Amino acid sequence: MSIDSQTDVLLGDEDLAQIVAATWESYLDHVDGLLPAFDPHPTTGPESFVELHASVVIDGPTPSLVSVLVGDAVSGLLAAAMLHEEGELPDEDVADALGEIANVIGGNVKAILPEVSALGLPQVLRGKIRFDSSDCLARHDAFWLGHPVTFVVTGGPRRVDEDSVTDTDNDDFWKV
Repeated sequence: MSIDSQTDVLLGDEDLAQIVAATWESYLDHVDGLLPAFDPHPTTGPESFVELHASVVIDGPTPSLVSVLVGDAVSGLLAAAMLHEEGELPDEDVADALGEIANVIGGNVKAILPEVSALGLPQVLRGKIRFDSSDCLARHDAFWLGHPVTFVVTGGPRRVDEDSVTDTDNDDFWKV
């Protein structure tokens, strides 16, 4: 990946897609690979598929939030595939698996930043996340086992907490 000094582009959609593909191959390719989506999935509004989202914060000169957005239908399948388990898993296992995916992708994003940065702990939240699309540094939409999965890197100093998520209550707030 190259850095364009005129636009300060540190991470593009293709870079994120490569990071996601490598992560997926390491953890989930034994089940099925990701298929690219040719149009962005609806992540906000009434058509949004997002019911869970796992994120990690990158703190440093280029603060970023790396998020994995999934629906309930795929979250359990992801966790079961990662853990090589069958059947329904407890919420804690699902949160751990989603948090691990966000953490690995976040660590790889952090590694390509030109400055020293720190990676926060993963957080998994239930609800539809609000983010301004103008803050989006990179995005990758895909399908896995027929379900939409979206990976987003947003920029700016922000934290994920209950206030940045809609349709949730404190019982559904998970920290991994």
